[in-house]
Amino acid sequence: MIEAIFEAVRGKRKQAVRQRNEQYWECVQALAESAEVDADFLVELMDALGKSEADLSKDVAKNTERRPYQTELVRLQGIQQTIPRLTQDVDKAQKALSDAVQKYQPAIDVAATALRAAQNEILQIPNLEDRLTETIDPSLIERRNTLTAQRMEIASKLRPLDADRVTCEQYCRAYTDSLERLNRQRRESSHIDFAARTEINQKLAQAKINESSSSKRLRTINAEISELQSQLSGVDAQLESLRLEMIAS
Repeated sequence: MIEAIFEAVRGKRKQAVRQRNEQYWECVQALAESAEVDADFLVELMDALGKSEADLSKDVAKNTERRPYQTELVRLQGIQQTIPRLTQDVDKAQKALSDAVQKYQPAIDVAATALRAAQNEILQIPNLEDRLTETIDPSLIERRNTLTAQRMEIASKLRPLDADRVTCEQYCRAYTDSLERLNRQRRESSHIDFAARTEINQKLAQAKINESSSSKRLRTINAEISELQSQLSGVDAQLESLRLEMIAS
């Protein structure tokens, strides 16, 4: 009989401690959320649980630290709930794609077969053109050789000009950078002596001359390249016209 009473007392004490502990953590959460808490009731709970002010401060700080993680967890759990629907959408789209492929595959196969056949047929064009040119008026071949030689000559002039243009563009960029740097130095030269400012001005004048000369040279090169490219296009047009004439003859 006495043992049963003791057991009942122990159970009620455990239940009371558990209840006070839950109430304490509810107060901690409320403080972390900046909500109002009954101070007297909280003190009673702390005394019953053996909690100090330092313990309370530490518990509130931990709860506050946990809140961003809890918020992010709730957000991610919401995303997790959408996974079955998204999976279903993907499966539905894949089925629609598979159905479409099955529907149009015969037409695709027919078109692909026709394309391969056409590609194989046109492989004979160069051979036929060569045979036609073998039996034409020799004067047409002579004209083709002349135009081909002209084209090679123009191309040989273009190659070094292209290289010169690249080099000249590099010089122009370097001189432009030098001008910007020297102009900046001159603006900031009020605190330096006369000799240093004079040297900067001399360098600036020379840089302007160099930049102007390089820009002029670049314009000349571009004009020459443009003229040669125009000539090259003209020769190419004549060669193409002659090729068609040779085939038709």
